[in-house]
Amino acid sequence: MWNFGLLLLVILALGAAAWLTLRRTTVYQYQHALLFRDGRFVKLLEPGIYWLWKLSSRVDVLDARPRVLTIPGQEVLSSDSVPLKISLLVRFRIDDPKVAQLAFEDYLQALYAHAQTVLRKLVGETPIEKLLENRARLDEALDSEVKTLAATLGLEVAAVTIKDIMFPGALKEAFSQVVRARQQGLASLERARGESAALRKLANTARQLENNPQLYKLRLLQSIDGAGSVIVQLGADPGGVIPARQEQG
Repeated sequence: MWNFGLLLLVILALGAAAWLTLRRTTVYQYQHALLFRDGRFVKLLEPGIYWLWKLSSRVDVLDARPRVLTIPGQEVLSSDSVPLKISLLVRFRIDDPKVAQLAFEDYLQALYAHAQTVLRKLVGETPIEKLLENRARLDEALDSEVKTLAATLGLEVAAVTIKDIMFPGALKEAFSQVVRARQQGLASLERARGESAALRKLANTARQLENNPQLYKLRLLQSIDGAGSVIVQLGADPGGVIPARQEQG
């Protein structure tokens, strides 16, 4: 009885010691976990359950899932000093958790600052008209440069896209007028092309009728309203119009 009581006390003491000195850590499949011991990086932990010494060990956990960083409207100037407000979307994930955690104090803030800097540089090198005409090219340039910088942060950027481009009110109205004028010009050009084609067709028809009088007589017969009627030829005048009489069918 005494031995059993002593054994129970020993077990309880060991359990209390383990509780005070060990920590249970769970690493999930969607996480990166970095193990530090005595302040030094040891290794990346695979998903699972770990018991670690509380006093000497620490685990930093980072989210491994793809994320979206929204950069709200940034006040930037084009190369011809036109003020714009541009917002971005950056889709990324952590590719190297060790670099992301150790190279910078805050990898998310660093990515934000990099994207801002690249945006200001590219827009500042481009006149406003070219910027609007080649928005897709600006997306490509942003994507390429931000990806290169993000790799130094241990991040993999999937895409950088422009979400919105906003203009001051007066400038927006000016561009709207330019677009309307351009559309009206295109419409006028199409009308002129149609009229020119119609005139060419009439000229061709006139030449054919002039060279072949019989075509004129046939065309005249076709132009008579013959809905439900029969054309009866009474006589022919080679130099004039064919006289005709209509009998209702």
